[in-house]
Amino acid sequence: IDPFYRPQRSGKRMCCLSEDRAQRVEFINFLKDLYARASEVLQRWRQGDFSVPFPPGLYPPSFPKLVEPLAAW
Repeated sequence: IDPFYRPQRSGKRMCCLSEDRAQRVEFINFLKDLYARASEVLQRWRQGDFSVPFPPGLYPPSFPKLVEPLAAW
């Protein structure tokens, strides 16, 4: 494998593969809605409101470190 190889083609990456345009559009809209809900939950978490769970199917971000544990002497 050549580490300096760069492919010649470029373009938009597809998040789904489907020949049916209606299904593809429906799935992309579903993903956009899911990401928007996750963003809203993250904003609430950053404000300290942890009562809303993260949407299923997505990995929640790690909580910020408030303190660094000290090593045992």
